[in-house]
Amino acid sequence: MRRRRCRCCGKNEDNCNWKDKFAQAGLKFTNPRQYIISIIKTACNPLSAEEVHYICSREYPDIGIGIATVYRNLEILYSLGFISKIDGQDKISRFTIIENPFKIYLQCIKCKNLKDVSNDLSSDTINRFLSDSNKLSQKNSHKLSSVSLVISGICSECV
Repeated sequence: MRRRRCRCCGKNEDNCNWKDKFAQAGLKFTNPRQYIISIIKTACNPLSAEEVHYICSREYPDIGIGIATVYRNLEILYSLGFISKIDGQDKISRFTIIENPFKIYLQCIKCKNLKDVSNDLSSDTINRFLSDSNKLSQKNSHKLSSVSLVISGICSECV
């Protein structure tokens, strides 16, 4: 018997971690969710709902996922803690898979491009920042799940 491959992770569908996560939350692991997760996972930078919809309609034209489906599923993924939401200065939410609890982004105030620069920092800097974030969270009786920092400026292309 031939087994199907998961659209979001490429594993045998029975071994997909995402499928298990949705089952634990009491939700179905639908095709649109698989496509949306795949798109967000492979993106270099956080994507807006409109960008996810555009990529989905370009890469998977036969399935016809509507923009409302994308918005709804991004909100579900966010509420379950599977993705993080970054609200930039342009008031547009962008989403990324939570693989690392610490993210730093540079956002251009002109072109609104958002670039992940988390990997450009030393592990000492990250650990110090996470430690300070934990202390601040505890002081305010807040449970820390992730840390995102958006630094605004003008990128080299817009200068």
